[in-house]
Amino acid sequence: MTPILKRLTLALAVAAVPAIVAFVPTIAGVSTWKWVLGIVGLMIFMRAGRQGRP
Repeated sequence: MTPILKRLTLALAVAAVPAIVAFVPTIAGVSTWKWVLGIVGLMIFMRAGRQGRP
């Protein structure tokens, strides 16, 4: 994958997340802001786990 294509894919993903949160009120009966909060928390948790390992 070329660097330009990687950046374009990342830009589209970053643009899609706020759009989904703003325009889709619920996913499987759970508010989208709760899904985003859970995903961000999981990402922080996983990064902290990797930093603790040598």
